Amino acid sequence: MPIPGTRYAPKKFKGDYTRVRDFVLHYERICHANNVTADDEKCSSILQYCSTYVREIIEGMKHFITPSWNSLKDKILQYFDAAKAEAKFKEHHLKQLVDASHKKKMGSLDDFKSYMRKYVRVGGWLLAKSKITQDVFNRFFWKGLPKTLRHRVENRLLQRDPTLDLSQPFVFDDVVKAVEHVLRRDRFDDEDFDSDDSDSDSDSENSSSSSDDSSDSDKEEEPPRYIRKTTKQKKEKKRTSETEKER
Repeated sequence: MPIPGTRYAPKKFKGDYTRVRDFVLHYERICHANNVTADDEKCSSILQYCSTYVREIIEGMKHFITPSWNSLKDKILQYFDAAKAEAKFKEHHLKQLVDASHKKKMGSLDDFKSYMRKYVRVGGWLLAKSKITQDVFNRFFWKGLPKTLRHRVENRLLQRDPTLDLSQPFVFDDVVKAVEHVLRRDRFDDEDFDSDDSDSDSDSENSSSSSDDSSDSDKEEEPPRYIRKTTKQKKEKKRTSETEKER
């Protein structure tokens, strides 16, 4: 059996319910690869790939004390709640995703691909587990698109197939292809042209410069102001004049 921590050994199991099923399956594969078939050896060897906490729980199980691998495996899955991982999504999770998505902007292919990944993560899982039907899967995916994008995509679908049955939800794959066409990255008009903005900025600068020059010119042409002399200044001037006469 692989030494714990090496390349082919299972990652140490610490009791996470989301990992317990994968951990057990991985352990069974390495047992098969190493020709470990005896129940007592299977039951004892699993301990080396578990944390101390998990190991102590397994050691207290009846089917570890009296080795029976299949029974012990079932108890490990039960005790560490593998069933909880099987119920990670419900239909209302999909509805929440759809309600949030159709209100958001989806103006690029990147935005759409992000939505598609989130949708398949939840909706695809529900479909695989028979929690929803294919029609529900298709309908919810369509409803998650913003209204403006739905209109453009519908036109594209009808363009490709004028006899399309509008009483049935559009097929997921067909919608994806239509969106990829509508939001394709190599559209001729999918570029930003800054020349107009530059011209506008230039005009604005010229206008501002002209305004400043005009303002400076106005200041230069402004006639000098005569400052009214104060009483103190008049007295000083008179005193100076009298002194000069005495001389």
